[in-house]
Amino acid sequence: FSAVINSLSHILFHTVLVTTGFVVVSCAFVAIDTRFYAQMSPLAVMHDNERATIGGYYIAPLNALLYNSKIDNLGEHGLHPHITHLVVNLPMLFGPLAFFFYADIATTIVRLLTYRIKGAVDDVDVNMTRTSNIGRTVCRLVTICGLFVLSCAPHQEPRFLLPVTVPLIVLYGKHLSSESGKLLLRGFWILFNVLLLIFFGLLHQGGVVPSLIAIGDIVTEHTVGSVASS
Repeated sequence: FSAVINSLSHILFHTVLVTTGFVVVSCAFVAIDTRFYAQMSPLAVMHDNERATIGGYYIAPLNALLYNSKIDNLGEHGLHPHITHLVVNLPMLFGPLAFFFYADIATTIVRLLTYRIKGAVDDVDVNMTRTSNIGRTVCRLVTICGLFVLSCAPHQEPRFLLPVTVPLIVLYGKHLSSESGKLLLRGFWILFNVLLLIFFGLLHQGGVVPSLIAIGDIVTEHTVGSVASS
């Protein structure tokens, strides 16, 4: 019983610590966004370029949620099934790390379904009080909650999942960097990143930089031509 109390106290301490950090950083972001958008019309209802506020403060995640929750707004961007992030975007961005995540969640669900009272008491031991285990639990919750919230929106792009990069690396990066990692797995990881680099860097986004350069040249020519004609 003392082990249970000790574990709960450690979990509570780290929960308060994480919550405090979250609140401080969130307040800083809200203050910056409010100062930036203060020059615009502070309307309470979001529509087109208007932004929602709470008590005069601009909260970017709220605006993103309000905008992406309206199908009419997303019609121009494209609508996707709610499982797109989970079954398409996650493995497309992270490759093997996504499959380690799937296996971890499946294993956890099986353990919960086969949980026994005696096992629950036995499992709450000193290992649960270690910072590394608590940190891994936080990373799992961050990934799961992030996926859930982002999957609620009908428009889902791969770049929306970039915030879960760090939690996934913390959780499953050891499988690729450890000495026990198989050569085949590391080879697959390298091949996966090379292929995605070619796809996103050249085929998908390869025209962005040339287009920007071309636009700059067009603007310069137009400006020079206007000055010359005047």
